[in-house]
Order: sequence, then C-alpha cells, then structure tokens
Amino acid sequence: MIVECPECKVKYNLPDDKVKEGVKLKCSKCGHIFPYKPDKPDEPVDDKLELDEIDDTAIPEEESVSSGLTVQSDKKYRVNIEEAEEVKKDKKINKKKVFIIVFLTVVLILIGIAGYLFYPQIKSWIFPTSGKVESKLNKKQLEEKVKNIALENVKQYFVKNEKIGELFVIEGEAVNNFNQTKELIKIRATISDDKGNIIEKKEFLAGNSASLFQLQMMSKDELEGVLNSKIGILTNNTFVKPGGRVPFMVVFYNPPENVQEFGLEVIDVKNPPKKK
Repeated sequence: MIVECPECKVKYNLPDDKVKEGVKLKCSKCGHIFPYKPDKPDEPVDDKLELDEIDDTAIPEEESVSSGLTVQSDKKYRVNIEEAEEVKKDKKINKKKVFIIVFLTVVLILIGIAGYLFYPQIKSWIFPTSGKVESKLNKKQLEEKVKNIALENVKQYFVKNEKIGELFVIEGEAVNNFNQTKELIKIRATISDDKGNIIEKKEFLAGNSASLFQLQMMSKDELEGVLNSKIGILTNNTFVKPGGRVPFMVVFYNPPENVQEFGLEVIDVKNPPKKK
C-alpha cells in the first residue's frame, strides 16, 4: 500500500499485512505523526521506510533498505528481520565454535593429566621391557657412582628419652675413598624384623650428629633439627677430600619390639661444582 505524509507529501510503500487502520505513523523527513487511513490510492514511492514495532523491513518500489517512515506504537524498537536472522545464525555458529573449542581444550587437559598420572603404567604397557632395562642401568650407574664411599665405625644403641620414649640410634662415618673431592653423601637406613621385612626406613644427608645429652633431653622436633642441620651438612659434607670422613647419625623413634637388624646404604654422592 502507498502512504503519503499529509505534512510534506512524501510517499512510502508499506506491506499491507503489517499496517492496519488507526496505527500512528511518523514521517522521518519532517517528523510529523499522523494516523493511517487506508483510503489513499497507490502512487509511486520516492523514499524509504523504517519500522519500529513490526519485525520486518518495508520494501520500497526501487530500494530494499528501510528508512524514512516509522510505525508508532507503545513499544518503540526497530528490527530488520533479515539482519536479525543473520545475527541469530551468527550467534548460533559462534556458540557452536566456542563449545567445540572449550570441549577440545577440556579433552586435551584431561589427556595431559592422565598421561602425567599414568605415565609409568602407559610406558610399561607400550614398552614392557624398557622399565627393567632402565632399572638395571640405573642400579649399575648408582653402584658405580657410590662404590668408593665406605661406611665405617658404625654402631647402634638404644637411648631413653624423657619426652619421646625409646630411641634406636645408628651412627658412624662416611669415608671418601675416591681419588677426587666429593660432597653431599646421602645414606639410607632401615630397620627390619626377624623375617627380614623392613619396618621403617629413612634417607638423610651425612654431616650431623647429636650428643648423648641431646638424645636424652630434646623433643622430637628439636632432635630432628639437630640431625638435619644445614650448617652441619655444609660444614662436614661439602668438599670432602680423598680420605675425608663425614659423621652421620639417624634416629628411629619408639621402634617396635620385633626389630632384629638394621641396614645402611650409600644412595648418592655428588661432585662439587667446578670453579669458573
């Protein structure tokens, strides 16, 4: 249908099913507001249409872009239905892309975590013999690395501590029999029952020891502080020259009555850093 602004005489082409009699229209040329009357004859259109409430675009005779005239109602908004459909499609596509990206990211993270947690099992499943070979090589390398560190003057005894109870003490000296300087000698101590089953084990750096008075009077935390003192380790267990001796002591607190034997093993030693 053709609608003419009674104020400036500009004509607009409106879809018949979108505008009904009595609807107020506003001319975008002059801003005049007037009620629609369907008794106007169809005439050529010389401008374009804008719609506020209806979800469609008015189609002028020569151009498909809506501008010029607007339909007045209680709700004032302008929607281009084709553009709205395209926006909806774009939003759906964007949401789908985001979902796919998030999903793939989560899957990759889960695979990474699973790989990290179950790497040994996966490796042993894919390469069933590699673990044994690697273990043998590591054991041989370790034996070669520590073979000339000897443990001497080893003795064990029980001490009654007033705060803790009974202590099982092992002490001795680690001797560097290499022909070069070594440091940070590390030892593993174990206590076992009469069947050879290990009850408890400890790993520690040599270099510290406690007096009998300290063993009898100190609390567990205080005693552990003495036996793991960094000062003692730096003083006695660094730059150990060939033939040098490093004291060590380890304490097991309130050991079970079935302790029958103990074991000591050197598990690591390092070369001092080279001077620049």
